[in-house]
Amino acid sequence: MLFLLSTPLAGGQSLNSILSHAQKVQPPGNGQFKPNQNVHPFGTSNSQTSLDVRTGVVTLSNGRVLSGQVWTTLKTPFRVWLADIKQYRDIDIRLIKTIQVHVLKAREIRDWRYQQEGSDIKNYSGKTLPRLSFAYRFTTLHGKTTTGTLDAPLFVRVGGHTSNLILYKRVEGKLGENLSSVIYVKSVTLKVTPAIVHYAAGLTRRLPLIHWRKLLSGPGEMLRKSATK
Repeated sequence: MLFLLSTPLAGGQSLNSILSHAQKVQPPGNGQFKPNQNVHPFGTSNSQTSLDVRTGVVTLSNGRVLSGQVWTTLKTPFRVWLADIKQYRDIDIRLIKTIQVHVLKAREIRDWRYQQEGSDIKNYSGKTLPRLSFAYRFTTLHGKTTTGTLDAPLFVRVGGHTSNLILYKRVEGKLGENLSSVIYVKSVTLKVTPAIVHYAAGLTRRLPLIHWRKLLSGPGEMLRKSATK
């Protein structure tokens, strides 16, 4: 219960005198606070009607298959780094059909430790740890493919359980593990529903997809080509 002073505090007043003139105020909601159970970390509240939440199948490297609702950070596309042209490309999860994961490098690296604190000498501990790097091939509903690297969360809800996965650019396993012990996302297949097809068709009409070479040519070059047609 909260107290609100109705008279100004004057010198010499006792605590009992102050409280006798205080007005009792109830907190909002009759004093009962109910936390919002629908809030999800990273802005990933699972809206059953949102096209950001897709139905799909996620396959892991150990053969485990997760079939259910799939989403990433809501209202945030996958930001893919294209090393060949040194640019990022954003890919909306509502336009994705499949994601194929390719292992670029996989090796076991030695664990080196300093001989003692403050020393520049390192000694091999006799143990190794696995290190892998990945590339991701995105195929959209339009049949376009984009391959690059990224780090992004991927959530999969099967029944009442949600698995928090990560699409890593590179990952290291634990000390003493071998390469086969590292579990990672191997593929993602998302269901193409009529609502998704309708969204993709509307997006294409509003903003036609332009090849990146045309973008690099600049608006002046594009206007010149249009005038000559």
